[in-house]
Parts: sequence; structure tokens; C-alpha cells
Amino acid sequence: MKPNRSRRFGKIWGLLVRGIVRPVILCKQNVMRSLRMQLILAFALCIGVAAAAGGLVSELTKSWRTASSISYIQDKEITANQVRRLVERLEQIQKYGGDVDKYPAAKEESDLKHLPSTDQELQNRKETEDTGTGIGSGPDRQADSGSSASSTAPKSAAPSPMPESAVPDGTGTNGQAAPEPAGPGAAEADSKKTQTPGKASEQPAPSFFPVNPADIQSLLNDEADRPGRKSLYIIDAAGKVLYRTKGSGESRFDIPQLVGSAMDSEDTFRESHENREFTFMYPLLLNGTQSYLVAKAVPEAQISYHEQDTSLPLIAGIATFLGLFYWITRRKMQLIEEMAQGLVQMSQGNLAHRVPERSQDELGVLAGHMNSMAFDLQHSLEEERKSQRLKNELITNVSHDLRTPLTLIIGYLRLLKDKDYKDEEQAANYMQIAYGRAEKLKILIDELFEFSRMTNEGVPLAKQSVCVNDLIYQLSEEYITIAEQNGLTLRLVLPPMRLFVSMDPDQMIRVFENLLTNAVKYSPKPSTIEVIVQEEDRDVKVTVINEGDLSETAELDRLFDRFYRMDAARSSDTGGSGLGLAIARSIVEAHDGRIWAESRGKSIMFHVKLRRY
Repeated sequence: MKPNRSRRFGKIWGLLVRGIVRPVILCKQNVMRSLRMQLILAFALCIGVAAAAGGLVSELTKSWRTASSISYIQDKEITANQVRRLVERLEQIQKYGGDVDKYPAAKEESDLKHLPSTDQELQNRKETEDTGTGIGSGPDRQADSGSSASSTAPKSAAPSPMPESAVPDGTGTNGQAAPEPAGPGAAEADSKKTQTPGKASEQPAPSFFPVNPADIQSLLNDEADRPGRKSLYIIDAAGKVLYRTKGSGESRFDIPQLVGSAMDSEDTFRESHENREFTFMYPLLLNGTQSYLVAKAVPEAQISYHEQDTSLPLIAGIATFLGLFYWITRRKMQLIEEMAQGLVQMSQGNLAHRVPERSQDELGVLAGHMNSMAFDLQHSLEEERKSQRLKNELITNVSHDLRTPLTLIIGYLRLLKDKDYKDEEQAANYMQIAYGRAEKLKILIDELFEFSRMTNEGVPLAKQSVCVNDLIYQLSEEYITIAEQNGLTLRLVLPPMRLFVSMDPDQMIRVFENLLTNAVKYSPKPSTIEVIVQEEDRDVKVTVINEGDLSETAELDRLFDRFYRMDAARSSDTGGSGLGLAIARSIVEAHDGRIWAESRGKSIMFHVKLRRY
């Protein structure tokens, strides 16, 4: 079981690895073959690295780009909000005795008041709250009733009910008798007298609830203990200090001077950030007496940090992007430069120059096409030069072949015209020589005309099914006599099976006659000429073998070129026009076949391969 389990695990692991590795390889191959994808990935990589470089430079330069600023305004606003909250609490205690839920009017008013109760909330609301409402308030700005003071301060939730110990003892703060207190118990008793069965107990709140001086002092001390508070005072309309926090030394204030100080504090903190003492002054109706709540404090510094704007990270990112993109694309640019130089070389005629194919993408394909174009152009130019050279040779050779028999014909005809002969037999001999030369001249002219027609118009074919065995046998019978006359032996080798080929018999007979004629013409005497017919796969191959001195491969390759002759001496008896094998190749290629020559020892073999019918 364990070997099977391990084998199964191995198969699963192999499938997993192939499933991961193959897509990666395919993706890499596709990227390597696409210049567009390479540029996109390079651009994305450069953007990412540039962003990272900009962020790194920003972090490295953060220490000296960070600046600090000191402000006292925030602490001043916090103090103003807390003092207004103290005024609000005192008014709430006097108005409802701390029991807000008991009176519907108190509930409605309480719902509208949402004064923050902590320093953090005060800081959060400092942007939306008008902090200068109570600053600079004087006697001319106070209202006729207690509601006027509360309208100038932010709204807050009503404070918790005052304990029974906080109820005043009937003595006012100015030494006069205070009105009879109507506490929660009295209000509750009155409500029981007027309560109707089935209805909720509702009654209006009394004019005010007196506040115990000890409670007032406790509230001042609680607010003074908060950060930034130095001293709090409650003064009457004449400037006499009624209540004050611990450590506060003033016992009387000059009201006009105090109002001026409050206004001066307002302007100072709106225009500067100096650490100077500021003054707040709020009107307050305390136990039926017009009073003022005064706060005097030195603000605490609020330090804030901010980063200065600089273009250094942007410059670093752009520089990184440009440098990295240049480094990544420089190899591609070198390839483009090499191709440009290669085009310059090719345009100057150096078609042997080749552009290096260093990649698999479009640039590599373009370099391959350029090399292929250069090779084709070079081959075409070489063929053209070779053809031009052969044409020049043709002109020279044909001129020689035409001039030689024509000169002989003219000479013998002149002898016959001048009757410069001994007898009729000599005259007849002259006539026979002139006629033979004229026949040779006609054959040469016919070959030139036939080759020109095949080259320009193609080889016209009238194909039919022909037995190659019978065709070669008939030609061999005709050339046996010619071979014997030249001291040669013709040997024929035919397969037992009849082989058929779709061909134009007249054209193919011309091909085989040309091969047999060349074999008879160029074979040493005595020697043997072999004609072999055999089957190769689905083809029929006919081979003509004769002895010869041709051993160089270059000459074998040129045998089928136009105007090429094996006889460099240009003998009139053995030399031809050099068009026979070129015509034979055109005919064989028109039949979708192939003709070529091989050299084996002292023998030359000409092969013709045709497709079986």
C-alpha cells in the first residue's frame, strides 16, 4: 500500500508542478516573442520602482522637511467653552433646580442644548463654534432676564440635580434676604394638589432656585482644576468679588477696565500667537442678582507638526524612472542601431553583411527578414551577374560557332563560284562540306530560338500516360548504332514491372536524347554507356552513366546553367551551344520532376526523377 500511495503522491506532485511550471514557461515565451509586452512590463516596472524611490526619498527627508508651529488660540478657545459651560450650569441649576425631567419646558430646552462636557469634545467643536460670543461683554450687553445670558452661551445638557445640602439657607449673596426657596419638594406638593386623575403631572417651573454658595465655590474650584485655568471670579455689578478660586488674589475689579481687557484679549488672540494672559467676562444672573463670571488665564502652548511641500521625491521618482527605463531598453536600442547600420551597409552594396539576430521578438524577426532579404538580393545579383557572364560567353561562343561554319560555307561556295576545282567529284565534295556546315548552323539557330521561347513563354505540355520502359527501350535501339559508330557500348537495364508516368512524350524524348547525345559525344573511346530505369518509392528514376573527366563539384553544378559548355576548347566537332542541358532542366521541372548530375570515380551520372502515374 505504501508504494502505491507514494506513487500516487508522486503523480499528483508531478501534475501540480507541470500545471504551474508550464504556464510560467508559456508566459515567458510569449513575453520574449512580443516587443509590445516587454515594453509594457518594463514601463510598469519602472513606474513601480519610481514610486518606491519617491516614497523612500520622502521618508528619508521627512526629518528635515517636518516643521513645527506653536499656537495659543486652541487653548484659549477651550477655556472659553469651559467657562461658558460653567455659566450654563449655574443658570440650569437656578432655573430648574437640577431636576430637568420634571418640567416639560425644561425638557424641550434641554433637547436643544448639546454643550460638550469634555475638553476633547470642545476641541472637536472649536471650528464650528463662535468662541468670541462672551468676550468683551459688558453691562451694556446684558439682557433683562436670566435667559439673556444663556442665549449668548453654547447649549448643553442640564446638570444633575443638586443635593439637598446645596439648597441655600435663605440668605442672598449681597446680604439681603433671599426669596422663599421653592425646591423640588414644594413643586412636587403643588403638583399633587393640581393633579387630575388620568393626566400626567405637569406644572411650570418656579422663577429660580437659589444656589448654595458652597456649591458655587465647588463649581469654580472644579473648573479651575482643569488644565490651563489660572483663576475664576464671580463679581457683582460694582466689581466686587463674590466668589473666587484658590490662589486668586483680586478682591475687586474695575468694570470698564475689565471690559477693555476682555476686548484686548479678543483682538490679541485673533492676530498673534503670543503667550499673554487673556481675560473672559460673561454676564450671569446669580440668585436674582446681576453678576459676571470672569476668567483670567495664561494659555498653554499647542505644538503642531506639518511636513513642508517639496519636489524632491517627485524629482527622485522621475530620475529613477528615466534611468531604469533607459537601462532596460538600451539592449533593444542597440539592436535597432545594429539594424540601422546593417541597412546602411546593405544600401551601399555590401549584401554579405548580416544583422545579428539577438532576440525572439519582433526585432529578431525583423533582423531575420533583413538577412533573408540581403541573401535573396545577393543571390539575385549573383544570378544576374552569372547570367550576364553566360550571355557574354554565349555571344562569344555563338559568334564563334556561327562564324566558323559560315566562313567555311562562304569559302567553299566561292570556290564553286570561281570553278576552282579539278573535277566534278571535288566540286561535289565542296558542296557536301558547305551543306553540312549549313545544317549545323541551322541546328544552333534552332536551339537558340527554342531556349528563348521556353524561357519567355514556358514549356507547353501535352501530357499523357506513357510507359517509361518502352520509351527508353526505343531510344536505346536508335542510339545503339550511333554508339557503335563511335566505339561505344550501350547497355540498357529495365525493371520487370512496367512503370507509367504522366508526361509529354515529345518533350521527354528530347530530354533523354540530349543526355544520350552528350554521353556519346563526351565519352572516351572505347567505353560503355549505361541506361538504368528503376522505381524509387512513388517515383521513376532514369539514370544515364558514361565515363568522363569531370571531377570538380563546381563543374557539376554548372552543367545545367545556360550557355555553359564542358568543352572549353570550343571544338566545332564536339562543342555545342551549351543550351541542351538547360533546356532539359526546364522540361523536367515543367513535369514537376528533378534532374541532376553526380560524379563517381571516372563516371558521370545524370539522373531524371519523375512522379509515377
